[in-house]
Amino acid sequence: MDHIGIDVHKRDSQLCILAEGGELIERRIRTEPERFAAVLGERPRARIVIEASTDSEWVARCLAACAWPPARPRRPRPDAHPVHLAAY
Repeated sequence: MDHIGIDVHKRDSQLCILAEGGELIERRIRTEPERFAAVLGERPRARIVIEASTDSEWVARCLAACAWPPARPRRPRPDAHPVHLAAY
């Protein structure tokens, strides 16, 4: 199963995808529902972790509508950068 970390910002968001085979993919996309659907829509099912922010709730709803429910919230390591959470 792939793991995806999303660092949500007002204009752009950073995605870090750790594929099941070990490949690490980093993408910066516009923080828009259409962009999340376009980038993640064709990927295999994955566990998704979203940074807690003011925009993360609508991003989570958008992903759930695309059959991509985010993982339950958890506290990351204090020294972990949000974009690399998927690697843990």
